[in-house]
Amino acid sequence: MIKSCTLLTLLLVIFSNLPAQKRHKDSVSLTIYLNNKANDQAQVDSVYLIFDRYDLSGAGLVKKVFLPINNTIQVEKLPKGKYYVEVYCLGNYPGHFNKMIMAHPKARSRHSFRLRKQEFYPIGMAYIPPQKVDFSHLSVTKSK
Repeated sequence: MIKSCTLLTLLLVIFSNLPAQKRHKDSVSLTIYLNNKANDQAQVDSVYLIFDRYDLSGAGLVKKVFLPINNTIQVEKLPKGKYYVEVYCLGNYPGHFNKMIMAHPKARSRHSFRLRKQEFYPIGMAYIPPQKVDFSHLSVTKSK
């Protein structure tokens, strides 16, 4: 009996001193996926994210440049709520997206944005037609 009580007390002391994983009940983790299938899943260089509260009380709550890993961005410890999200892709595959997102533990935590096909032109192959300007029909030079 004494051995079992000693063992039980020892286990209780050990488990009470172990650091428990604290769950942030006030915050949510979001995953943003950049679907770049149009460009053969090429890696996006960097992304500028702006999270703005839906009620416009927290202007620019998160303003940060992220470096995506496998075209995926993980946003940690985002307070619960409704947000307007602005996504600016920087680098070789530019794009701009905006979306309204609900950040809540029961809401969807993975959001996807589809990038458009990026066309690259070889040097000297792009044709830009010359523009002809008739200076007699400008609003500044017209007579009344």
